[in-house]
Amino acid sequence: MLTHNMDTLGIKADKIDKVVLSHGHRDHTGGLQAFLEARTVTKPVQIVAHPNAFEPKLAKKLFLRFSMGFPKFSRDLTGKMDLHLFKDSVEVLPNLATTGEIPVAQRPEKPGIAKNAFQS
Repeated sequence: MLTHNMDTLGIKADKIDKVVLSHGHRDHTGGLQAFLEARTVTKPVQIVAHPNAFEPKLAKKLFLRFSMGFPKFSRDLTGKMDLHLFKDSVEVLPNLATTGEIPVAQRPEKPGIAKNAFQS
């Protein structure tokens, strides 16, 4: 979906040098594999994320567990990423920064509210 939308908008993967991920759920990271595969430049793309983005996240339905976290990549695709992991706010571009980690007590959603989703 990501690369389809990029194609529709005329955005080339090789022109992007930085990707910011708000968190590590599949709906935010699922397009990353196709994006990395579409890149032909040798310089790795900077990936800015929270260190916990790579922790396993699972959903449970009946007795089955499904990964809903960061996808696993081949060594080739991992080599196309330059990871920058921050818990604190970081300036991504001039006048554009991440919020940094938002403490659980300040989040509108509370842990355990989605009974079938958990981190392992």
